[in-house]
Amino acid sequence: MDKIFTNSKEPLFGRATETYVLKPMQFKEVSKMLFEIGITDIESQIQWYSVFGGIPKYYVMAQEQGLTGKDIFSALRILLFRDFAPLKEEARSVLIEEFGREHPSYFSILEAVALGNSEMTTIADRSGIKVKSIAKYLGQLVRDFRYLDYEVPVTEARPWKSKKGRYFLNDNFFKFWFRYIYRNRSDYKIGNYDILIKKIQQDFESFIGHEFEKISMQFLRELNTQNKLPFIFSKIGRWWRKGSEIDIVAFNEDS
Repeated sequence: MDKIFTNSKEPLFGRATETYVLKPMQFKEVSKMLFEIGITDIESQIQWYSVFGGIPKYYVMAQEQGLTGKDIFSALRILLFRDFAPLKEEARSVLIEEFGREHPSYFSILEAVALGNSEMTTIADRSGIKVKSIAKYLGQLVRDFRYLDYEVPVTEARPWKSKKGRYFLNDNFFKFWFRYIYRNRSDYKIGNYDILIKKIQQDFESFIGHEFEKISMQFLRELNTQNKLPFIFSKIGRWWRKGSEIDIVAFNEDS
């Protein structure tokens, strides 16, 4: 659908009166939905959001499966880690439909990013795809499919020319699926669910950390628009250079 209106070779190129990109809901809205199904503790809400993101379908499904008031690991057991789980084939079927016959290459790249590889060279090494070839795939995942975000340090004066860019998976559910299920697909296929749940429990705090950063940025942006901060910032994002990193930096370019 995107190409029909944005590809210059398509007959409907430039004909759209208005274009809307429907994005996942933010944590503030998801928190309200979770409250309605009995997930009222803020820490539990962050855990749920870290896995299922801003897609309403998953929270409706949780309610339909009788998960009112349940913790995240109870939800995972019902929705993903059992035979005939309702979300068992969700990620795989959606992504294969998106990528078609080239899906193995895209899967390898997304798995590499989900495991914390964020630079082009490390993604290429992990996925087994040559650096010369991987640029095309990464570009499509950012520009066309919008499953990856490409970020540069927030203080870069000319971000479009920066060579310090990193890639991040922006879909919470796919990130979870690649990190814990696709990576361990042999165990998942034969039903070693308890083993996988234990692996997730051991690593879960690390997984949630990045999502908490995103939630924090969402809150800061809202406070910024409401003029409830000591200053109004014009930029917010991550900052890094060799040996140093700050999760969130917000600043005013003028002052």
